[in-house]
Amino acid sequence: MDPTNPLRSAIFTLDPIRKTLYSHAEKYKLHLDALIQKTNDDLTATVKQLTEMIDVNDGRVTVQATACGTKKYLDLVYVTPDMDPSRKDMEQVVLRCQGYVTVAKLPPIRDKSKRDLIQSSQSITLSGLGSEEFDRFHTAIQHICNHFDKGCDHGRILGIQSVSHRAHDMITFTNPYFSRTEDTRQVDTVPFSSHVDPEGILEDFLDDIYLEGTHTTDNEVEYFERYHDGDSLHVLPAYHLQNPCGQLVEVEATFGAWGKYVPAKPHKSYALLAKLRSICIIDRIVETDTIEPGVEIPDDIVVRFKRKVGYEADGVDDIGKEERINSKSMRMMKFEDMFD
Repeated sequence: MDPTNPLRSAIFTLDPIRKTLYSHAEKYKLHLDALIQKTNDDLTATVKQLTEMIDVNDGRVTVQATACGTKKYLDLVYVTPDMDPSRKDMEQVVLRCQGYVTVAKLPPIRDKSKRDLIQSSQSITLSGLGSEEFDRFHTAIQHICNHFDKGCDHGRILGIQSVSHRAHDMITFTNPYFSRTEDTRQVDTVPFSSHVDPEGILEDFLDDIYLEGTHTTDNEVEYFERYHDGDSLHVLPAYHLQNPCGQLVEVEATFGAWGKYVPAKPHKSYALLAKLRSICIIDRIVETDTIEPGVEIPDDIVVRFKRKVGYEADGVDDIGKEERINSKSMRMMKFEDMFD
């Protein structure tokens, strides 16, 4: 283990729930396989599974480049019959995937030094424990990377760095708390919500003269949890997830690539990013097994429901309604590249 790698250090510092997860990996792998298969078959879902991008070359999506001077941002968007290539407000492709949380860096922010906050972002790392269905998510990301590579006229795409644990590949989704001010002229700036920054640490940091950044709608992440109540299913905003490691979650994300200048090479390179949009705890089976050892997995593990992006399905509780809940199916935004 590399002690300087915080991700690996976090994984090897196991809490009871993650110990249960890894001790019975085969059991939970099969549980995840079954859940993903049923989710794949849910034709009512507004947000498509990440695995659908394995056929990304079928003409449904395209890579849209947004330029501003020497800066460029590449974004995965849907193709529409009346699409005008000059438009910069196209619909982003939002995708979802399911897996077990191995590492999480999530709000609320309560105690961090300014040095840490400059590049601070919230992130979540998922593992499939060897699940074949989860491994197909990796295949889909590679297809997305190849699609971006073809849409990049003067440069190359740097794929998402792969991290593995116990020979199982994992996927990390991330979203920074701040965007550079010069890159946010086309995106609405918003205050930090109280569940993310309850003590105003991030908000105060925006006043730092050394930070030329702001918090925008593009930096926001939504948090949810499914609750079963008899035959109905309620999706309640969690606002922040307490100790999510070991939980089975569903993540919604968008994919984009920011231009980077590589001094040693004459062309641009772009770093592909899986940008975190929402997290929903969908199953606490590992936690239950940790508290009540020997609990069997039920045969039917999925309750079907109609779901919009942001999980504003029928029966969503109004708890915490003072917090803004973004109910748009797709984020319609204009982007500029963030790096030289």
